[in-house]
Amino acid sequence: MKRLVVSILVLICLFPTIAHAKTGNELKELALAASEFKEGVFFGYVEGVLEARFIEVCVPNGVTRHQAVDVVKKYLMDNPATLHQPADELVVRAVKLAWPCK
Repeated sequence: MKRLVVSILVLICLFPTIAHAKTGNELKELALAASEFKEGVFFGYVEGVLEARFIEVCVPNGVTRHQAVDVVKKYLMDNPATLHQPADELVVRAVKLAWPCK
């Protein structure tokens, strides 16, 4: 699994247009893709946003990366009216709703 994540991150660096989801619609498309590659890109995108904007979110200890990614995927599926908004903002919003800062 670790090799897969590293490989995806390398691909993201080499092909930034593949991994750059500008809107929630594009991010949802990656989340629903039947391709292992696109699923990995979705995972890497969510992880990258959470790493880059870590001071805005309060993910509790013990939450796995897969759990955080699942929270974002569920948010995208449950809130279709927001999918025109920037993808990174939706990732942060989903995590903040799941685990609000105290």
